[in-house]
Amino acid sequence: MSAVVQLAEPADGETAWLARRGLSWGASEIATLLVALGRRPMESLPAWAQPDARVTRQSRSVPRLIAQKAGVLPPRKRGKPAARGLALEPRLVALWAQLVARGQARGAEALAVDASTVQHAGELLPREMLPLVDRHCPRLSCTPDVWCRDVLGGLLVVDMKCSVKPYADRYQTCPPHYVLQLHAQMAVCGAEGAAIVEGERWGAEWADVAGEPAGAIRTWPVERDDALIAEIRDAAEEGWAEVERLRAQMEGGA
Repeated sequence: MSAVVQLAEPADGETAWLARRGLSWGASEIATLLVALGRRPMESLPAWAQPDARVTRQSRSVPRLIAQKAGVLPPRKRGKPAARGLALEPRLVALWAQLVARGQARGAEALAVDASTVQHAGELLPREMLPLVDRHCPRLSCTPDVWCRDVLGGLLVVDMKCSVKPYADRYQTCPPHYVLQLHAQMAVCGAEGAAIVEGERWGAEWADVAGEPAGAIRTWPVERDDALIAEIRDAAEEGWAEVERLRAQMEGGA
């Protein structure tokens, strides 16, 4: 019997999306993939992401991320902050859009966002259409949070994050693993610019005031780097070759 986990598409919407995402590298996996392939040091990842870039006995002597994508191991479960951030995303989008419209979104001025164009993908795109797939590299995909345009009409992609500790405390800029995620999104969507919108401490329930997230909303713009996009596409192809090699190895040993 094969040890490969079957990725049949179930009826549940979220699980079905995960099954479709299993056919490519999602944008949020790119930073871990680059580490797993030896293109970036382990220290470039936050501690919560590092286990997926490590080789373990259970992962058949390949990085866990590759074993997960091959179906040898199940994905690690999301932590409470990630689940909380997903639930709070619509509220963060709405508040950020209001700040942009009033010219009060710190950092958004660097993108010259046209406030009238802010769109929440979760409210507009049917889940069945996601993830979107890169036209130049079909093994690269993304599920965007928000898109908008700048005042010249250029497309921008914006990803919403609910942090536990403010990024400014450690990075003073957009965290490097999110820079890679945003470049993957720009590649897939054909966008000219991108940003992370951070709800500071929104991922920490203990930071709530009267049961509501009370942290500041900060915008971290990222300028497009075509050389970095080319590297991401190349890594997606290299990583998928490793996935196929592991699957063939498992099938051969069935």
